[in-house]
Amino acid sequence: MSNLTSNGNAVNWYTWDSETFSAAKSQNKPIFLFIGHVTCSFSTIMSQESFQDQTVAKIMNDRFINIKIDRDERPDLGRTYQLTHQILTRQLGGWPLCIFLDPVTLLPFFSGTYFQRQASPNAPGFSDLLLRISESYGKNKESVLQNNNNLASILNKLTNGLSQPKTIDTELTKSGIEKLEASYDANNGGFGKAPKFSNPSALRYLLYRWANDRHFNKTNERKYLDMAISTLTKIGRSGSFDHVGGGFFSYSKLSDWNTPFFEKTIHLNAQLLGIFCEALKLGPDVLFEEIVKITADWFIREMTGPDGAFLSTVADTYAGNTEGNFYLWNRNTVRRLLTDQEYLIIETLYGLDKPANLNTKWILNRRDSWDSVVRRLSLDIEQARKLHQTAKTKLLVDRNTRKPPIMDTKILTAWNGLVIRGLSEASIVLNEPRWFDAASSAADFIQANYLEGSKLFATSYKNLEHKGFLDDYANMIDGLLAMLSANWREKDASLAVLLADGLLEYFYDDVQGGFFFTSCNEENLVHKLKPTTDDILPPGNATAIRVLNDLGNLIGNSRYLEAAAKSLDWGRLYIERQPESHYELLQSLENARYPNEQIIIRGPRGLMQDWLKIARSNIKPWRKSYGIPYDEVSLTPSYLPRLASMDTQNKVTAYFCTNCSYSESITDIDEFKKALESS
Repeated sequence: MSNLTSNGNAVNWYTWDSETFSAAKSQNKPIFLFIGHVTCSFSTIMSQESFQDQTVAKIMNDRFINIKIDRDERPDLGRTYQLTHQILTRQLGGWPLCIFLDPVTLLPFFSGTYFQRQASPNAPGFSDLLLRISESYGKNKESVLQNNNNLASILNKLTNGLSQPKTIDTELTKSGIEKLEASYDANNGGFGKAPKFSNPSALRYLLYRWANDRHFNKTNERKYLDMAISTLTKIGRSGSFDHVGGGFFSYSKLSDWNTPFFEKTIHLNAQLLGIFCEALKLGPDVLFEEIVKITADWFIREMTGPDGAFLSTVADTYAGNTEGNFYLWNRNTVRRLLTDQEYLIIETLYGLDKPANLNTKWILNRRDSWDSVVRRLSLDIEQARKLHQTAKTKLLVDRNTRKPPIMDTKILTAWNGLVIRGLSEASIVLNEPRWFDAASSAADFIQANYLEGSKLFATSYKNLEHKGFLDDYANMIDGLLAMLSANWREKDASLAVLLADGLLEYFYDDVQGGFFFTSCNEENLVHKLKPTTDDILPPGNATAIRVLNDLGNLIGNSRYLEAAAKSLDWGRLYIERQPESHYELLQSLENARYPNEQIIIRGPRGLMQDWLKIARSNIKPWRKSYGIPYDEVSLTPSYLPRLASMDTQNKVTAYFCTNCSYSESITDIDEFKKALESS
């Protein structure tokens, strides 16, 4: 029988497998499933308070079969049981998640999030709760089974209970944008009330909706652009951005973005990095450029593992008054570290001349624009820039002497795919090869260590391999396509095709359309997920639809395009039910309304850059551009058969490919500019 005891806990923890389930059934014990993650402060508190307590542990060991799961290693279990928790309690869940399961059906009969060790006037202590649940389960088996049947019926309806969509596409997209407008916070930027999340899916949707309407419908809905840019500016100036070291915190506890939860995850930062890059295509912006630069450098400096892949999370979320101390500043300390001129810049720009704004200290947030501060201080722009940079360097060096935050060193394929995309986009927009090199190192690590034939692994932890999920395949293809756009490598194209084939083989529902979160050959949980809603990661179905469309158009693969179209038809059912939760899928619906344009530029590597720069100007969600050097692609590449017949002379040649139909070749750059303007 497989079991483990970890982290000094007195609890006998079992692994999630058939042997454990058999043990629970033979001993007639319910299963206690605890799902947390490394940087979750309440997961840590509960482990310290309860799981290391001998009295609590004895009750758990005597009356339950206990399983402990890392949310990020088993996102299938995390997502499935969060869903059942919401159905059971009619409340949003959270982390940690405590689920009590019937050992036969693995369906929950009781669930909650954090349970405190000691009783309070409003809630029992955890040991009392365990005793009550155990006794109730033993006495009320029939009731438990009936509730399980009801829950199973609800879960089945979530997948199979939807009728055909009744709303046309334009009305669906209209409904989605109207709900986004209604939730917009005009004072602070962002959407909804506190706690405030940056919502990358909604921000990207606004930028792309504005660009599509402007190009294809000849309308200029400035309000969409203004909502996106204003939100990016407010977040970028606020304490939710680490102005010294780079990177965004997960969310803000208050609406003004200045009370962050001091956790930085690579998946959120990768998405925001890409969106700031999109915004920079509109023109130079000092704040946005700085955000992209120091966030991209943060990935390399702090979040890169020894083998080149990216680590998951860093968090200064200790319980009590110490939360966030790593990122907070004492004004006298800052004054001591800097020269008078450096301090003047930092004081004026980040509000150190104002009262302390968090826990009697200062979290740095910009009170005014860069240009305004420079004018107010009567400084030369270049001089001010140098003072600002040297000051931040000194602050970073000093901060690194403090007790470091908790680092979750797991390497997750899906999250790395997002970073690969974000860094590749940044390398294009600001022409920084180091960022592409970091992205390619991560891709090479995943290919060398997490790929076995066509099977991708989600992560590897303590020599236990975790088979890949939908997000792992879809996000890696997405990252590889961004790399190919930034700097074509033939092996990346081959890997993208291999993973796309695996996506269809292992996850595609060829009956209804759409993609399952777990492989069709994997164990069936209590619910077979087909994720569509926007979450901490873009939903796998939306990403799969988009990358299959892009890759299918690039290489002329009708199988990819047909699977994407069928999956989008299936996804319409979910968009119609709740458009405000499906901005990634709504973007796919928008994309389907307009031509898909691929620009292929071929030639010697050094001569293509001017052409590519022209092709990439402004925000154009309908257009993808690739520079494919003659020396990178073999004469008969299996994944790009059409390139074999193209010109291979020693000069730059461009082709427009619209919905898989190629234009005549263009060899004059002025003619190329005219073609871009008219397309």
